[in-house]
Amino acid sequence: MDSELLRELRLLRKGPGLNLRRLGQSLSIMAALAARTSKPHLSAVEGLALLQQELEELGDSDEAQATRNAFAIGREHNPGNLSTRRSDYASNRGRHSDTIEVWENHGIEELAGRLSDITAKSQIRISSESASPTTDIPKINSMAAPEPIQTYLRLFPEYAVEHDLRAEYVRTSRESFMAAARLLHGNLKPGEDIIGTDAISFDRDHIVYWSREGLEYLRINHEAAMRGVEITRVFVVSKREREQHAEVLDKLGALQARAGVTPRLAIYEDLPLSCRYEFALFGDHFVDEVVYDMTGNMIIDNQIHWSEHKIATFRERANFIRTYLDLDWVFPPSVDESFDEVVALAGEFSKYIRRLRG
Repeated sequence: MDSELLRELRLLRKGPGLNLRRLGQSLSIMAALAARTSKPHLSAVEGLALLQQELEELGDSDEAQATRNAFAIGREHNPGNLSTRRSDYASNRGRHSDTIEVWENHGIEELAGRLSDITAKSQIRISSESASPTTDIPKINSMAAPEPIQTYLRLFPEYAVEHDLRAEYVRTSRESFMAAARLLHGNLKPGEDIIGTDAISFDRDHIVYWSREGLEYLRINHEAAMRGVEITRVFVVSKREREQHAEVLDKLGALQARAGVTPRLAIYEDLPLSCRYEFALFGDHFVDEVVYDMTGNMIIDNQIHWSEHKIATFRERANFIRTYLDLDWVFPPSVDESFDEVVALAGEFSKYIRRLRG
C-alpha cells in the first residue's frame, strides 16, 4: 500500500472533508484516480466524481458508512469539521466517537488499498505497452487547436501547453478569461445556444459579481443576444437561500433578462453531484468548465474543452439539469439595443444589495 496515498486520504477527511480545492492539492490521490481512467491528467472535478464513486463502492458496512461521513459525503453544503461530523454520527449510531474513528481508519485503509491496486495495474499495463513497438506521436502545437482558440493562444501564448492541447483544452486565468469568453461568444451563429450554470451564495457575496466585474460578461452576453444567440443561465442556490433571498434572486433574474439572457433557477440540494459545478456550453463547439471550490470560496481552475466526448458529456448534463428547473421562476429575456439600461439596472441592483447589508 502507498504510504503517501494513505497519508493524503487521512488528511483529506479533516476540516471540511472532501472538496475540490483540497483534492486538487492531493497529488498522490489524483494520480491514483487518473490511473483508474488511464488518463495522464484529471481535473479536480473529474477526480472528485471518481473518488466519490470509490467511496460508494466501499459498500454499506459500518466502516464504509463512517468513512463517507468522515469525508462529508452528503453534507457538502454544511460540512462542519471532522469532530462535529464524527460526534453527530456517533450519536446517531449510539456509539462512542472513538469507535467511529476506528471504523473510519479501517475504511480509509481499504480505500487506499483499492486505489493502490488500480495504480499498480496501470503501471504494469503502461510498462507492457512501452515494450511494444509504437509509432511516434506527432508533436502538437497551437495550430492544431480550432478557431477561436488559435486567436486566444496568440493573445495569451503562455497557455499553449502541449499536454493541454493534446487533451483538447486550454486553461484561462482571471486576466485572460474575458478575452476567451468574447471569442467563444463571437464564434456562435444566430440560432445557436449557450447554456451555463452559476453556483451563487448571498452569504458569500457571490451574487454581487453580476453588478461588478460580471457586468463585462453581461455585455458580452448582450452582444451575442443581439446577433440572435440564445443564452440560458441556470443559477444554483441552496433551499435556504431560495427562501430567504427570494427578492434578491428576482432582481438578479430581471438584470440577466435585460441583457438578453434567459435566467433559470435550480436547487443545489436537488441536483446530482455531477451537476453542482459551473460550466458553460457554447453550442456544440466548446465547453467552459469552471472548477470552483465552494468551501474555499475560490475558482481553482478554468478550462475550455473542444473534444467531442467532453461536449457530449456536458450536453447530456445540461439536458439533465433542465429537468430540475424551478418552473415558477421565469424571466423572459427582453434585450434592448443599448447596453446602457443594463448598466443602470446593475447599479440599482448593487445599491439594493448594499441597503440590505446595512
